[in-house]
Amino acid sequence: VSILIHKSEFIALASLGVIKSNAAYQPLDPTYPVERLSFMVEDASSIILIADDDLYDLIPDFKGIKIKSNALLSFADDTPIKNKPKPEDLFIMLYTSGSTGKPKGVMLEHKNIHTFTQFYKKTYHIDDKSHISAYASYGFDADMMDLYPTLTSGATLFVIPDEMRLNLVELGNYFEENKITHSFITTQVGRQFISEIQPKSLKYFLVGGEKLVPIQPPEGIEFINLYGPTEGTVACTGFKVDKEYYRIPIGKGYETYKCYVLDKNKKRLPTLCNGELYIAGSQVARGYLNREKENAEAFLTNFLDDDKIYKRLYKTGDIVRFLEDGTIDFIGRKDGQVKIRGFRIELSEVEKVISEFPQVKQVTCKDFTDPSGVKFICAYIVSDSKIDFEKVNQFILERKPPYMVPAYMMQIDALPLNQNQKVNKRALPIPELKLEEMIPPRNDDEKAVFEIAKTVLGHDQFGVTNNLFEAGLTSVSSIRFTILLSKKFNKNVENQDLKEHPSIAALTSFLFQKEAEKEYELLSAYPITKTQEGIFVECISKPNSTNYNIPYLFKLPQDMDLQELNDALIKVLDNHPYLKTRLFMNADGEILARREDETSKVTIIEKDIDKKTLIRPFTILDNPLYRIEIYHGKENYLFLDFHHIICDGTSEAIFLEDLNKIYCNQPLEKEEFTGFEVALKERDDRNSDKLDKAREYYKKVLNNLDGDYLMKKDLKTKKEEKLRSLDFYLDIDNKAVQEFIDKNKLTNNAYFNFAFAFTFSKFIYRSDAYYTTIYNGRKSSRLARTISMLVKTLPVYIQYQEDDSVLNKLKETQNLLEGLEENDLYSFSEVSKDYDLAMDVMFCYQGSDFIFDHIGKHKVESLILESDTPKSIFGLDVFLEKKGYRAHFEFDESV
Repeated sequence: VSILIHKSEFIALASLGVIKSNAAYQPLDPTYPVERLSFMVEDASSIILIADDDLYDLIPDFKGIKIKSNALLSFADDTPIKNKPKPEDLFIMLYTSGSTGKPKGVMLEHKNIHTFTQFYKKTYHIDDKSHISAYASYGFDADMMDLYPTLTSGATLFVIPDEMRLNLVELGNYFEENKITHSFITTQVGRQFISEIQPKSLKYFLVGGEKLVPIQPPEGIEFINLYGPTEGTVACTGFKVDKEYYRIPIGKGYETYKCYVLDKNKKRLPTLCNGELYIAGSQVARGYLNREKENAEAFLTNFLDDDKIYKRLYKTGDIVRFLEDGTIDFIGRKDGQVKIRGFRIELSEVEKVISEFPQVKQVTCKDFTDPSGVKFICAYIVSDSKIDFEKVNQFILERKPPYMVPAYMMQIDALPLNQNQKVNKRALPIPELKLEEMIPPRNDDEKAVFEIAKTVLGHDQFGVTNNLFEAGLTSVSSIRFTILLSKKFNKNVENQDLKEHPSIAALTSFLFQKEAEKEYELLSAYPITKTQEGIFVECISKPNSTNYNIPYLFKLPQDMDLQELNDALIKVLDNHPYLKTRLFMNADGEILARREDETSKVTIIEKDIDKKTLIRPFTILDNPLYRIEIYHGKENYLFLDFHHIICDGTSEAIFLEDLNKIYCNQPLEKEEFTGFEVALKERDDRNSDKLDKAREYYKKVLNNLDGDYLMKKDLKTKKEEKLRSLDFYLDIDNKAVQEFIDKNKLTNNAYFNFAFAFTFSKFIYRSDAYYTTIYNGRKSSRLARTISMLVKTLPVYIQYQEDDSVLNKLKETQNLLEGLEENDLYSFSEVSKDYDLAMDVMFCYQGSDFIFDHIGKHKVESLILESDTPKSIFGLDVFLEKKGYRAHFEFDESV
């Protein structure tokens, strides 16, 4: 009976149901490809298939009876079993990798499982008070170690769901909550778990399936290194790790086994001599199903002992040696088998499937061990054309289990051969991490994450923007990575988080945005930010100016309920309290912000609108810094006007989105991090060492900047007269540009910044360019719904040589922009003063996107735009006219 299910209580219920019926069962792993599953079921001549609902049709060609797993609960349990199983009856069929490319079915009998279960319970003191985890994959032989000693001793079994198995922090919490006393986890994952977690409830912790590299054992826990091929029923030897060993042995044979170390002539070898391990005992399997040749080679009659208990002798293929005290030291494999994540793999099986991929002429595979002790496979491919490794991986996954996909692939000109014309695997190149550029950590946060990644990967040959999986992070080593990150930053980190944020830069940003940082209390007075200080100085010097007004005017339908609109506007104001702040000067001459949470004000004016008098200067101190007016006359209008010191373009978009939500009966997302908290956080950051580090970063960027970066009017004579304006309109193949950006993992912002810098440099006859750009200042997810003045000005300085790689310069620009944003605590007003820099030239990428988003969403009669620079909306008139709008822009000389 084949059983295809996820990890759940049915690994016990379905298995026991089959065993009690005197049939044998075949556990199947849902992650296996359809082709492999179909072969295994057909090879085993299964007559019944039990499957979960979502896996029911995964083996479409099955001709026998299909039963859904949840239907088992409705079966009657009252039919007497006519024939109880005998010791030699088949118990389970487990499949391992085969050298021909076809898996081999190992036939284990009832006596094999019975013998194992009895000694295991006795050795590890399992009784009805034990709490045992069922961690192993259902198709892995260790699942029997979880199930049967537990169920036959009255102990409690805790089935670990698939989604928890690699989240070791959550797993550790689960162990503590359920007081798990015994657990087995495959070597690499288990080593990481016990090194980092160490649940206090554990009494026995066992690992096996791969070679265990040196480790400091946990205190108060029996830590056991197991060894045992599937053909020997789970475990043959065990070694208690009671200190940090230079090499960890696999222990002595259990009482149910006899172990022999033989040479190629099957003669016994003395202590410390390497030979092949043979095992004998009542746990040795019946053999392989339908494999006469392999059976004759591997399953022998014991010629070293006449005792019937030890009649079966199995040739393991593992090279070992006896130490002086009789302990067995594992050396390696004799053949092409390796253990990956506990699964035994024939390298020839991996080579065979890769050789079937189109374009592949020759292929060979070799196993390696990374610095952290994790075993991996590298495939070497010979082809006349360039091989797409991603497609090869997908090709393998369609035919083989995920653990058979090589961690690395290399395309080489030819396979190296020895004198016998066999592949000389020692001459194969060692997999090296080739990363085009390595940007070092740019701040303490990135450095902390970098150091953890370096520990996990075992090298530092990667930068903060490189993909960590390309640098060597694997599905196994990523588990340790998540544990170390979780401990360091006290935040739950999962494998999926690593996949979504695969670089140090992205991961750092994620870690510091994932959860709330400092919570701030309500105060009577708040500081203002450096950006706001600059705006305040400008406003005081020009008290009658409207340069910092952000006005919007909307024509309303005549039948609109104006009182309903009034109520909706007040709700939006109440949701964003910083709009209602008032600035004041204290006794020390400091400009501070005062909360006015209870003063939401919308004015309904019963008269016709006079557009000429709408925009008025704000009184910057001790007065409201917003105006919301509804005009009810011959025509109805809504007029919004916010001072730039409390609002920016993105904030306007948030305001309008919230207004729309109210009219669509959608709940408002409460603003948790307001402009008040923004100012407090900036003050805290500026009082820390972050400001010095930001200054240091900008110093590296701007130190070599020197010269005149203004365009000349006459390009031929290069006259010094300044150029007032120069307009170009370009037709660009947007699709081609976007494909290039996506292919090279760039941002649009970096692409167009460098394009601007390069073009600009040609007009000033230089191979460098200095200009300013702006960004929305919302580098933290906490600021996504914040209404305040967050826009920051950044000084950009780009140098190049004519023979530089354009792609490299694009990536440098991307790193530069990211670094400038990360270090924007050092304000532009300070940069300008310290380096004598002006804002003569500015580049704005997508500066008016929020306007585009709202064209068409609202009935707009006139739209008055405020912008940090007129350059940011050049071309907007063309855009609007193409959309059917009439557009006209006027610029004040003082802007």
